[in-house]
Amino acid sequence: MAGGYAGKILTVDLSDGKISEKTLDLSLAKNLIGCLGIASKIMLEELDPSVKPFDPENKLILATGPLTGSTAPAANKSIIISRSPLTNIWGESVFSANCGIELKRAGYDMLIIEGKAEKPVYLWIHDGTAEIKDASGIWGMDTFSACDAIKKDLGEMKAAAISIGPAGEKLARIASIISDNGRAAGRCGLGAVMGSKNLKAVVARGSGKINAAKPEMLDELRDGIVETVKNELKAFSEYGT
Repeated sequence: MAGGYAGKILTVDLSDGKISEKTLDLSLAKNLIGCLGIASKIMLEELDPSVKPFDPENKLILATGPLTGSTAPAANKSIIISRSPLTNIWGESVFSANCGIELKRAGYDMLIIEGKAEKPVYLWIHDGTAEIKDASGIWGMDTFSACDAIKKDLGEMKAAAISIGPAGEKLARIASIISDNGRAAGRCGLGAVMGSKNLKAVVARGSGKINAAKPEMLDELRDGIVETVKNELKAFSEYGT
């Protein structure tokens, strides 16, 4: 991994089952700073304005940033991006999902999902490999039950997952995407986009390391931020928010 990036983008087309990957353009990543900028460029250039949120052609993107999974404070953020069924325009939702960290450890900075599966499926991503697996048996489950069932079936209890529940399956336009650590991508109804693709969950597990370009500098900055928070915001820990 170069300077906080895994170096690859994974694309899965659920309509034909095609799975492909390409190298992340690091010069582009540097100019746009993080995968939100890159995802925005992809949506702008590749998504036809006439595509509706529930059309198979709509893209659903799980993106991480260069600090995701690093030693920086609060570096467990990921972002979900798509055309929103709630507003019919750009939609994004940030959440603290461990799945983004595991996606990077598995070798990918970004996951782009296209198309629509014929039946319920989930994605299993692990160390440079991605598989589309049957989710018929867990369709209808709530998110926590579904994630637990998948990880038990895979024998990977340390994997990280995001999933939808019945609301997303029924295309409720306020449906969230929920992580197995209890965090929600709750804005813009993007859980319904997952449901429209018959995608129940994304599960990831990786063994790669996330390296900083200048680890000593990152550690120094982190220590400074932590010290500032301790000194300047100690009233919150003493008296609450």
